[in-house]
Amino acid sequence: MLGGDPVCLHRAAYWYAQGVLELDPEPEPPASAAPVVCFRCRGAAAGCPVCHGAGVAALPDQAAALRLAA
Repeated sequence: MLGGDPVCLHRAAYWYAQGVLELDPEPEPPASAAPVVCFRCRGAAAGCPVCHGAGVAALPDQAAALRLAA
């Protein structure tokens, strides 16, 4: 049990201070979601409030539009 064991944590801190252990590098942030086909107009409406006539919109934008419509 590493997380709650104070001896293990102190031992790890000691070895890190000695230069034997290295910190794990920070992981890359997740890539943003690619735009998907607009759920409202499927690219057929020039005045669509979700995709503005582009036919595709990011998922967060589509989710926000769904929350407003509900």
